[in-house]
Amino acid sequence: MFDIVLESIRAFILIGLIFFLLKQEKSVNFSVGSGWRFIIVGFGLLLFGSVLDITDNFEALNKFVIIGDTEVEALLEKLVGFLGGFIFLAIGLVKWIPGNLKGIQASEELFQKAFHSSPALMTVSRPSDGHHFDVNESWCTITGYSYLEASRYNSLDLGIWENPDDRAKFLEQLENDGSSRGMETVFRTKNGQLIDMLVAGEFIEVEGRKRLLFIGQDITRLKEIERLKSEFVSIVSHELRTPLTSISGAIGLMLGGAAGKLPDKAFEMTEIAQHNCERLGAIINDILDFEKLHSGAMEFSFGKLNLNDLVAETLEQCVPFAEEFKVTFVQVNSASNVFIYGDHQRLSQVLMNLLSNAAKFSPPGETVEIRIAKNDETARVEVADQGCGISKEFHDRVFEKFAQEASPNTRTAPGTGLGLSISKSIIGMHQGTIGFDSALDAGSTFYFEIPLDISAMPSTSTDQDN
Repeated sequence: MFDIVLESIRAFILIGLIFFLLKQEKSVNFSVGSGWRFIIVGFGLLLFGSVLDITDNFEALNKFVIIGDTEVEALLEKLVGFLGGFIFLAIGLVKWIPGNLKGIQASEELFQKAFHSSPALMTVSRPSDGHHFDVNESWCTITGYSYLEASRYNSLDLGIWENPDDRAKFLEQLENDGSSRGMETVFRTKNGQLIDMLVAGEFIEVEGRKRLLFIGQDITRLKEIERLKSEFVSIVSHELRTPLTSISGAIGLMLGGAAGKLPDKAFEMTEIAQHNCERLGAIINDILDFEKLHSGAMEFSFGKLNLNDLVAETLEQCVPFAEEFKVTFVQVNSASNVFIYGDHQRLSQVLMNLLSNAAKFSPPGETVEIRIAKNDETARVEVADQGCGISKEFHDRVFEKFAQEASPNTRTAPGTGLGLSISKSIIGMHQGTIGFDSALDAGSTFYFEIPLDISAMPSTSTDQDN
């Protein structure tokens, strides 16, 4: 009985091994290679021998397993099952192991070539103390240190990290997430030059030990180009503002009769010029705001705000805009006593962007509805129009810079395509979210949500319809 139990255990183990090996074939990262099938056949023959060995103990099962006497069965069990199984296993291992080792060696050689020829700075080091096991040529070129200096000293000893706390944060992120991507820091080279770096890394295993694969890209030139671009845009925009202000002022005086009564045709053309001056001014403001947000130079003045008052003031400012596009702004079903902590000017700018877009894309005579809602943690402002809606294909691009969907079913809606991108950044600075619900020919509802200022809310505040 004990023999039967042992043989059964062996058979189950062999079945498990065969299924495991067959499953490994489907693994993307596993190399089957030459000899793999011999290994599977070898385990299959061993299983065959085990099954025959088990049936020796059950006369009633012999007829289902083989037709012949026990001597033939014993021969198949020993010669075919066990001896054949081990022969196939041996052949398979002899063929598979060298091929697999060659594949591993080829992968290591490929990694070494990529490592040392990469234009990006790369190192392999010990995470605990930063000791270098290998550095590539780009590391030596960028830092100014030799390969010998890298092997003798770690990055902290060499003073490469201008701010050592950045390295600590980098390692902390690695420990928490297993990898780090897109962190910006500053390196100090051997001659004292400071360079901007975009760094990444992840833990790898080398000879059974934990190592840090570090990758860095010198972005000093890119940062300088970005700075020059921002300065250029800022200078050009400011230089445009001065003559534009003079032109707009002169046009305003002409329309006011300072130069005498204008003929009807001249008055009409002057009004068009004033309108275009206002458009150009709005475009310049959008470009400046976008650059300020992109560079982090935009200033915010946060304070406790009553969202109801902010919406009411903004709606009043947008009356001329509603008249221009022949739409009506109406506030409906809004919660009262909604208090937030934010920048009045910037949030009003976001709301004006949403209202102006709703007016531009709504047919004349339609109504644009504004609603304020709140829950226990956030306040929500919605702007719903009755326009043509946004196609599903364009949904992912709505908040991208310069994104404007072309549609023959919409009225001409001039603009820079920066308004929603700017709005998204402003709401992000308020720890909030912005989004929309829309479908073609079904209108659009744009909304933003920001945290409530619970401390500023009256204890007796209730929601009511306006």
